[in-house]
Amino acid sequence: MKNKFIYIYVIFSLLACKPNQEEVKYNLEDLIGYWAETAEDDVSFRFNREGGIKYFDYNDGYDYKYTIKGNILIIKEEEHIIAKYGIVKMTSDSLGLKTETGDTINLYKRKIVNLLD
Repeated sequence: MKNKFIYIYVIFSLLACKPNQEEVKYNLEDLIGYWAETAEDDVSFRFNREGGIKYFDYNDGYDYKYTIKGNILIIKEEEHIIAKYGIVKMTSDSLGLKTETGDTINLYKRKIVNLLD
């Protein structure tokens, strides 16, 4: 009978152990800027510091909102979620996203040159 309690104790102890899961931390400054699918493509969108994202393909003048929770990038229109992407990679010059359907999108930061200078 005592052996049963020992086995039960060991099993519950093992089940209670969780591996340390590091929270993913991203430098949000890496996200700020203009992004395109290749270094040669026109800019597809821009992330700003105020939590807005502007899609240039739609040309609707509207800034959508974005938030990052863990490794998920969430795009909202007002309070409605319009897209969720898994962040695969985020550096100062590249961004890898996984769509909800499993497709991968690789983006590259573009430097915008002021043509008036």
